[in-house]
Order: sequence, then structure tokens, then C-alpha cells
Amino acid sequence: MPAVEVRLGPMLSRVAIRQLMDDAARAGSLQAIYDAALNAVKEALDVERAAVLLFDSAGTMRFVASSGLREMYRRAVDGHSPWAVTETAATPVVVSDVEQAPSLSDLAPIFKQEGIRAVGFVPVQFGTRLLGKFMLYYREPHTFTEAEVAVAEQIADYVAFAFEHHRIAVALDSRLLTERTLREQAERDAASREANERRLDLAITAGHMGAWEWDIASGAVTWSSELERIHGLEPGTFEGTLEAFRRDMHPEDAERVAATIAAALDVPGAAYEIEYRIVRPDGAIPWLGATGRVIVDGD
Repeated sequence: MPAVEVRLGPMLSRVAIRQLMDDAARAGSLQAIYDAALNAVKEALDVERAAVLLFDSAGTMRFVASSGLREMYRRAVDGHSPWAVTETAATPVVVSDVEQAPSLSDLAPIFKQEGIRAVGFVPVQFGTRLLGKFMLYYREPHTFTEAEVAVAEQIADYVAFAFEHHRIAVALDSRLLTERTLREQAERDAASREANERRLDLAITAGHMGAWEWDIASGAVTWSSELERIHGLEPGTFEGTLEAFRRDMHPEDAERVAATIAAALDVPGAAYEIEYRIVRPDGAIPWLGATGRVIVDGD
């Protein structure tokens, strides 16, 4: 089966090429791209039948669009390709008479049933990546001219460009959808956290309770404004250290609080519960009940 390599010929006008590219950029579906390519080659080369086949994810050549071919024929030749999926420099292959082509002898019966005497295999490739092939069919033996092959190559280039454009557009849409979904979920989570924090603050204030957190790694201690008021401090004046917390402790309870903290730290996820006294700046000595839980991560 002879391979014919040709240079791009001037058979399609610049207007026609520009129109093909515009169609590719605007195409809402791959099927629209394939249909436009089939119509273009049929009009330019005056052929009744043509097809577009692309490699699937398994590397098998599959029909994606055709004109004038019966389903029986498509099923019989599905998967056939003159090039391997790894080919990086495929060139057109034309057969002027299939009955005189030994390499296609196994397909001779199906060619005869379909009324095919001449075929042209035109690679659809984007750069060095082979995507598939563009097929031309003739009912009678046909000598392919370089100009005809050049036209088919131009249209195959259009299919490759449009296919790649569509693939990138779909990938971008998918990424944008994923990012939009993640952003919306993050916004919902943030709104939910904010609402929960407002409800917690309301409950804490109404119950004359305060909230605290000790970041063990950094040593920072955070108190809510209500907890500061319980300790007799103005909101925002707590120093934010464990030492400042211990400084308010009643001397008789300090050792017991330290032992309770140490016991909680010994068991990941353990609870911290204790009652103790503090000495406020105004001299008052109230009892407090504290509860918490040690939360650990991978470190």
C-alpha cells in the first residue's frame, strides 16, 4: 500500500480555511466539527462518502462521524489503521484500486459489499500527536492527485485544530466548574461557621460563660471577651499566655490545675475538666468550672 507524502496545496481558498477555523472556534460540539469537515471535503473533492475516525482511550481507531457508509461496513472495519497510535510523523496513504492492494486483501469482501474501489487515508494529527484519520471513498478506481490529497490534509488539519480547541475548552470548563463548586462550598462553610460562632457567642454570653483555646505548639492562649470579664479584665487586655492564666490562679488550686492539664496531655483526645478558684483584680475569689478536650493532628 503506497504512501504518498505531499506539500500543502492551494486548493482551499483562504476564505474557506478561515471559515473552517471560525467554525472550529465556535463549534458547540465535536459532532458539529465533524459534520462541517465532512461537508467541506465532499464539496471540495466531489466525493459521496467520507468519514472521521479517532483513537479512543485504548488506542483503537473508532468512527466518530461518517457520510454515506452503512453501519455494517463501519462495524466491519472499525479499529483498522495504517498507522500505530504512537506514530509521530504519519503521511497520507492512498489506494487507487483496493482490488489491486494485497495489504487490504482481508477487507476485500467488505469493500465489495460496500461498493468501494478506491480509498484515501489522511492522518489527523496535532503537532506530533496522531489523533486519528480522515477517510475518502470512491466507487470506481481513482488516481489521487497531489492537489486532492493536499485538500484532504487541509481539512484534516482543521479537524485536529478543532478537536484540540474543543478538548481544551472542555477541560477549562470542567476546571472552572470545579473551582466554582469549591468556592461556593467554601462560602457556605464560612457562612455556616460564622452563624455557628454567633450562636455560640450568644449562648456563652447568656450563660455567663467564656470560651478559651490553648495552642500547645505556639503556646498562645486565646480568651473570649466574656471570659476576660469573668476574670475581672477589660475585653482585649488578657496577655494571651499560659503564664498569665496561671497568675490568676488561687495558690491553693494551682498545683491541682497543673496536674489536671498534664493528665489531659498524656492521653490524645482526653477530656479536661476541673473546678478551681481564681483571684480577681478586685480581690474577689470566685469558683470556675472549666472543660475542654485535647485535639491532636498528625504532628
